[in-house]
Amino acid sequence: MGQNLSQANLIGADLSDCNLSDADLTDADLRGAILLRANLTGAKLNGTNLKWAALTKVIPPDINLNHAILNRTILPNGCPSEL
Repeated sequence: MGQNLSQANLIGADLSDCNLSDADLTDADLRGAILLRANLTGAKLNGTNLKWAALTKVIPPDINLNHAILNRTILPNGCPSEL
């Protein structure tokens, strides 16, 4: 909880079931990462690159992704994001 992963390179990482609550993921590269059921409560996602990532069933399901980079990202509801 509360990890500082700002600017971390997590390309393709399997973070399923990880507790990333309150983590700082600002500008982190999570392209193609798997975040199945990951806890992102309070996580900072400003500039986080989530292209091709899978966010299926993340906690909370209504996480704010407004400042993250999305492209063909599988959203918490199972639907892909826009290109």
